[in-house]
Amino acid sequence: MSFETNPSGLRPAFMVRVAGLPVESVHALRCPDSRRWADEVLDESAQLTLVAEKAGDRLHDLIGGSDDEPLRRALLKLRRDIFNNRLPAADAADALLTRVRALDPAAAATLTDWLTGRRALDERRG
Repeated sequence: MSFETNPSGLRPAFMVRVAGLPVESVHALRCPDSRRWADEVLDESAQLTLVAEKAGDRLHDLIGGSDDEPLRRALLKLRRDIFNNRLPAADAADALLTRVRALDPAAAATLTDWLTGRRALDERRG
């Protein structure tokens, strides 16, 4: 392909290192602790995503089976928060967790895992 026929008008990119420093001169700039922290945060985030999927599925069953409209709305809001990876207010989440525990202990356990992990992740992030 010639540059004249390239419809975008962009030329191929290239990179050249001119008078660069030896790699050894930048070793002191490495931040292994920061890298380790970032890797741990990414791993925890990935694990939380899996737990969030399970929690969302369990809440879906509770939402569909609930005749209590205020509870159904609260569960739906919580499910949306989990799906969007938003940490709900602690007092509201804890109160709802108590109600979920009475309805479905397995769903409550999964929800507890997500809330605990998500709170820990927020603390780690600072």
